Amino acid sequence: MIAPAISGKPGRPNFMRLFLLFATISVVGIGCAGMDVPADRPHQFSLPAAESGLVYEFAQGATAGLEPNESGLLLLSRNDDAFAWRLALIDSAVDAIDAQYFIWDSDFAGLLLLGRLIDAADRGVRVRLLVDDVFLTHSDREVSALTSHPNLDVRVFNPNSARRTQTARVVNFAFNLQKLNRRMHNKLLVVDGQVAILGGRNIGNAYFGLSSSYNFRDLDTLVTGSELPTMLASFDEYWNSPYSFSGEPLHARGDWEYFLEFRERITRSVNADALSKVVDASPRDWGSFFDQGLEEVLPARARYIYDHPTERADRRVGGALSEFLSQEQDDVIVVTPYLIPDDDVLDGLKVLVDRGTQVRVLVPSMASNNHTIAHSQYRKYRARLLRKGVELYEYRHQPQGVAPGYIESDLMRARFVSMHMKAMVGGDNYAFVGSLNLDSRALRLDTESGLIIESAEYAQRLRQILEPMLSPQQAWLVENSRLGYVWTSEIGSSRRQPARSWFQRLADAVYWFLPLRDHL
Repeated sequence: MIAPAISGKPGRPNFMRLFLLFATISVVGIGCAGMDVPADRPHQFSLPAAESGLVYEFAQGATAGLEPNESGLLLLSRNDDAFAWRLALIDSAVDAIDAQYFIWDSDFAGLLLLGRLIDAADRGVRVRLLVDDVFLTHSDREVSALTSHPNLDVRVFNPNSARRTQTARVVNFAFNLQKLNRRMHNKLLVVDGQVAILGGRNIGNAYFGLSSSYNFRDLDTLVTGSELPTMLASFDEYWNSPYSFSGEPLHARGDWEYFLEFRERITRSVNADALSKVVDASPRDWGSFFDQGLEEVLPARARYIYDHPTERADRRVGGALSEFLSQEQDDVIVVTPYLIPDDDVLDGLKVLVDRGTQVRVLVPSMASNNHTIAHSQYRKYRARLLRKGVELYEYRHQPQGVAPGYIESDLMRARFVSMHMKAMVGGDNYAFVGSLNLDSRALRLDTESGLIIESAEYAQRLRQILEPMLSPQQAWLVENSRLGYVWTSEIGSSRRQPARSWFQRLADAVYWFLPLRDHL
């Protein structure tokens, strides 16, 4: 099944990340590349946009009255809505589904959506699923079996050629760092060539408020209109890239009989999960759901941007970030889950402040960060950010005043809330939503994608989401005094950074000394 490198439990990839980094640092850059794509593999391209079905009808309604260069956008800030929209689009597809994700977990949400992709393929829908390899392991036979369906194809981005054991993968990763360290961090779902979802969410329980460990505060945007051809072209570019390897050859025994067995296991696993009693995910006619969504669609000028799948110097998304920050605007809100800024980011923020722009930056507190190791590198930059005039906020791990559904429901309570949102809003008219973190890996190594948006209505709606996240009920305001940092929220002030446990504080102290800035 499609799974993270260690297990389906949130948080475990943190250990995997650390393990990979230690191996990487010890044996950097020896050896050759990973798997080679057969030279005679035929290229495959997107189908023409559908002209019938619920998705087509929704797109027609969402773009009615728009200019040819405009898009219809719908902000998906609630985790339950983000899950429902994916189900609705997949269940209603009539021609094609193209899905591109960094992580596709093997938990309830991941298996349920995978099962629905199979159902769509049964209806005659052509399904293409492209997943990054770094958290995809011990599942080659299942991936190969999926490709035995005549309407379902799976490709794995930049696969590790060592696939027998986790140890072999880590060692090979380290010896082939130059190629394997480049990961596909994009998140994109396009259905019938008419509607797309992009943003910060991968596929898994934690992204939809369904995890008992931790759940993310995250953000996507549903898109229809003028940018769909560019999104499909980007998917084709990745799909046909020499970095994308067909799932079929990964395992010699991925045959039709095994596919049927695998599909039955998916169904049993989903039905046996306690979440099946909590989440209403039964197949249905989604017509009324689409009709309700039409009322929330906003007109906008939008531009979809994405990094080239193989050319590392082609940093289109990072360049768009510089373009965004160069706009004349009274205030800017930047929200990122992982902030390890380079000099260009720091200088860009300083230019804004010197221009008189109010710059507010929201990141997770240590207590709300699902990767303590990333937080340990970020905190090295707190003082520089504050000296440059940035107003710094850190999201609380138990935020207050958040309505049910935005993170989790009344029936699901995780140990803590993390923040995975990647968004910016500037002035009254500009916004960005995508996959880009503000760390060295996102800015220099991985591929990213996002949407630059020019729309007063969209910017205002995004502000309505972000402003409460900066409030004392949901975030700590971080300030520097002669006696050190002070964290202030509605529960008071503290000179000690918030943490979930003493063990997290210990881990943070150890991680701080590791020279990992360029690897996170």
